[in-house]
Amino acid sequence: MRGWRVLGVACLAAVSAGGCAGSERPRSVIVITMDTTRADHLGPYGYSSARTPTLDGLAERGTVYERAYATAPETLPSHASIFTGLYPPSHDVRLNLNYRLPDDATTLAEVLRGRGWKTFAVCASTVLDARFGLDQGFDVYDGPDIAVAGDGDGEEEWRAEQVTAKALAHMRGREEAPFFLWVHYYDPHSPYAPPAPFSAPTGAVPESPELYDLEIANMDYWMGALLDGLDERGALKDTLIVVVGDHGESLGEHGETYHTLFIYDATIHVPLIVAGPGVPEGRRVAETVSTVDLFSTILAFLNVEPPPTSSHRLPGLAVGTAAADEQRAVYSESMSPSVRFGWGALESVRTENWLYIRAPKPELYRLDGSDAGQIANLISEHKETAHELDSLLSEMMAAMPLPEHEHRADRIVTEKEERALAALGYAAPGGEAARHASAADPKDLVEVAEAFELALLAGRTGKPRVAVDLLGWAVKADPENFTLLVEYGRALYRTRQYVDASDAFSKARGLGNPAWQVFVDAAAADEGLGRTAPAEAAMDQALQRSPRPADAWNRMGRLRIQRGAWDDAKLAYRKVLELDPGDLVAPRALDWLASYNPAGAGGTGHHR
Repeated sequence: MRGWRVLGVACLAAVSAGGCAGSERPRSVIVITMDTTRADHLGPYGYSSARTPTLDGLAERGTVYERAYATAPETLPSHASIFTGLYPPSHDVRLNLNYRLPDDATTLAEVLRGRGWKTFAVCASTVLDARFGLDQGFDVYDGPDIAVAGDGDGEEEWRAEQVTAKALAHMRGREEAPFFLWVHYYDPHSPYAPPAPFSAPTGAVPESPELYDLEIANMDYWMGALLDGLDERGALKDTLIVVVGDHGESLGEHGETYHTLFIYDATIHVPLIVAGPGVPEGRRVAETVSTVDLFSTILAFLNVEPPPTSSHRLPGLAVGTAAADEQRAVYSESMSPSVRFGWGALESVRTENWLYIRAPKPELYRLDGSDAGQIANLISEHKETAHELDSLLSEMMAAMPLPEHEHRADRIVTEKEERALAALGYAAPGGEAARHASAADPKDLVEVAEAFELALLAGRTGKPRVAVDLLGWAVKADPENFTLLVEYGRALYRTRQYVDASDAFSKARGLGNPAWQVFVDAAAADEGLGRTAPAEAAMDQALQRSPRPADAWNRMGRLRIQRGAWDDAKLAYRKVLELDPGDLVAPRALDWLASYNPAGAGGTGHHR
């Protein structure tokens, strides 16, 4: 392995020669996105404990953006912004899971493929499955198969080693033609379980910042292997390299362990490094920029006119520096509090000196280095500044191009996809929460959100009673919360507390807009109590709401297995095959049931 991991070793001559303004433009582009990677845990951003030689080397050979910000603290909406040059209100992808980039959005890959570039993507997580629309414009779009990931084969996530191997395999023989390669690494995402040689030391605290740093170190190592492999084949000749984080990780700041809830710097300040032909070496840019700015910047390097977006060319590059007197302001949002929990949404604007967060209880923080963790809310002391920034935020949002169509019909996650995403720690979509009449502030309910996240972790690590306790506490703290009631009911069902589960589902159905899955859950709980009539009524509702009735029966089969109702589970899976003879899950489930419970009706011939 060569110079990408060792400072002072010369890299490919063409890249080094292009390391100053005025050199030839690149022919090809590599974009590496690092999931869940906060800037202040990397070497180029001054973190003394970092083990990031690949990123350190890129920073020496390129330009580092010290104040780059993501548009959202979630993977799918953030990547949608990077590759469309649009803020979330424009591309209409506001959360993970049941949102999809609309077909009428124009992606970077579509622009480049339309002009002759070969386009390749390797994504490490099912959160970015082609199902969610980011495959638009790619000749090759590879990643864990969400269609089978939920069936227990461990394909929800590819580790960095797999991602690098896949990317190098796809690029074999493609080095000469102009190409656009996107490589997504997912390793720093929880749970933190770094592999050798970066394995956790004896006594390391689970889910600690120490393990998070080791996950980053492992990702950096395999990123270096990717660049070394491409370099050895000559694929880095005349190639622009962009490395960017999609969002960060709170690591306990503001009471949040992971991400998705808040939009402070811990989850929004991301690394951004650009290297290659035409990029100044060793430069650090202090201006405020957004990850949406990569869209127009990359196209400018390739001498391609971009379509209208919210993207601006990054300052400090020969392809178009922002005017010296231009005030750069960037937008970020979190819709998780609103859509998932029914609380108030968070919207923010960052300028050179200030972070303003529009919330039920607004916030204002200095960004001059005196309050790096956004601890001192100055909203009372600087009301006029807050008012000006609130107006600026409104102006920015009004200027954003709006989506032409409403795409709610596309936002459906199937049963298989639900299992795959749940294995990564994402809550299955129970529907859309009703916004609280009081528009509760997420800051006041962060402990509730934490209990919810920890309950999901407990559930997927085989501790259902711990999940019941955590969700029971959360429901008491926020008793009319649709999402909490749904997950509480599911946890109660898994511990066979059918009376309480049925009660939780009944309360949830009176709130929000339940998805078909909730009606299946309610039907299963009523079945466990022997309540035939309400169970049938709930199942009828599920079948009416589900776009694929086979999915509803698949879910029912799984819930019946959890209850130990073997014969009833067989009936459910046979119903699946009546509706969808090509279903892959039901035959496997029926075979398992026949083997596990040979006294029941069966053999394998009953599903042929």
